Amino acid sequence: AVAPEAVEPEPVAEPDPAPTESEPTAEAAVAPEAVEPEPTPDSAPAPTESEPTAEPAPSTEAEATPAATVDVQIHEVKAQVTAFSPLVVFINPGDQVSWTNMNGHDTQSLEGMIPEGAEAWHSSMGDNYSHTFTVEGVYFYKCTPHWGTGMGGVIVVGKPDLDAIKAIEVKGATKRLVKKAIKAIEAHSF
Repeated sequence: AVAPEAVEPEPVAEPDPAPTESEPTAEAAVAPEAVEPEPTPDSAPAPTESEPTAEPAPSTEAEATPAATVDVQIHEVKAQVTAFSPLVVFINPGDQVSWTNMNGHDTQSLEGMIPEGAEAWHSSMGDNYSHTFTVEGVYFYKCTPHWGTGMGGVIVVGKPDLDAIKAIEVKGATKRLVKKAIKAIEAHSF
């Protein structure tokens, strides 16, 4: 009676190593158990698939290399209480601005206050956000819930048309933001 019990545990232990070593043996051992072993053969091909997946990963890295060749930069703007820091950011076309520390804040382009043909944006409340700027010019933006306190900022892409900015007629917080942008642009060397 003891011998049959010893024989039964050995075959159970053998099918587990067998699927790992050889797929045909795993299928033969799996056939009697049908439904339960099917996930086990799926597990065996998964490591085989992960090896080919490792090969595409280098090609993804290779794709990242050309982007680095373009010299695209990410510029951080941090929300601090009711202000963005820095207030004015100077970037090149194709660069990205990343707003961080956005708990309780959003970022939204001001209507009519971005270059013609540029993409407007409005981030979700409380989420860090990134936006790539491709059209040269000056972009004015705000934090919607804190706009009354003047929480806004400026992204200057490329070399702006200072005369056009000086000709902008606005009031309130937008006027204050435009004045700060003009001062920063005049002080910046292009």
